[in-house]
Amino acid sequence: MKICILSSCFGGGYGTGDSLKKEVDELLKLGHELIIIHGESKIDDYKKSGVKYFYFAFSKIPILGVLILQRNINCIISKVLQENSVDIFYVHTLEFGLVSKKNIKEIPVVYFARSTIKGVEVHKTKEYFLDAIRKRFVVPLLLYLEKRCIKISQIIIVKSNIMKQELVCFYKVKSNKIKIIRGGIDTADFPKMNQKE
Repeated sequence: MKICILSSCFGGGYGTGDSLKKEVDELLKLGHELIIIHGESKIDDYKKSGVKYFYFAFSKIPILGVLILQRNINCIISKVLQENSVDIFYVHTLEFGLVSKKNIKEIPVVYFARSTIKGVEVHKTKEYFLDAIRKRFVVPLLLYLEKRCIKISQIIIVKSNIMKQELVCFYKVKSNKIKIIRGGIDTADFPKMNQKE
């Protein structure tokens, strides 16, 4: 299967970037062909032979930067689809919400929802000064992108029942569209310790 992965993070750290790198390793072992569209500027240490990589840069210009990013991601996806037959999109990032539906044609989309923006906002225990600005300008954009990712996707992967309930409650996603794949612990990074250690 030829899988096109879209993620703002790819590579190091213990977050999305590291998780996705490990998923890529497993998908390659299973014999899949991979194309990765990413927003990480330095991934040389994480590149695998046989995988095609496409980079999109983030712009720091308010509002205009989002439009530039939208144009860049849609151009990359158009190029990828002109040069390759893609069986599925595997999405790890809200930036996919900027993609034109006609651009991805009828290719199925699997969206990995690590959390929901609505859930984060509802469950915040404390507000800080910058939260007012964030709520006014950033959160509406993130909610828009989240809604589009959810709408475009045929399958949504989550790691817990709580996440599944957030999608059902906040976005009225049908339960059968959501698949729970619980996270594991990489024992190479986190080896077992005895009680004394």
